[in-house]
Amino acid sequence: MEILLLRHGETNWNLQGRCQGASDLDLNSSGMSQAEEVGRILRQEPLTAIYSSPLKRAFQTAKIIGRHHSDLPILIDRDFRELDHGLLEGLTFDEIKSQYPAFIGRWREAAAESK
Repeated sequence: MEILLLRHGETNWNLQGRCQGASDLDLNSSGMSQAEEVGRILRQEPLTAIYSSPLKRAFQTAKIIGRHHSDLPILIDRDFRELDHGLLEGLTFDEIKSQYPAFIGRWREAAAESK
């Protein structure tokens, strides 16, 4: 079995460098074009299922790709949902660095640590 993992297409917050985590944003026109291009590229791949998070940007990306596969249904899985970044949602990285410098320091030192 082969599993392809794809990130959603671009949103306006991606362009603005904003933390979007669990914020439920639509794709922008560039993001829709990106999804369309991936759909064309994957057209010849024998996809048997498409899974998506319930967030709009992910579902829209999956739906556009699915159109290239006889409208293969999109299976929503809440476990694929992005992290909720709380107070950081909607802030730019510069704003996060300015408003939460101690957090950024800890995150850079131990971002991937698990307990």
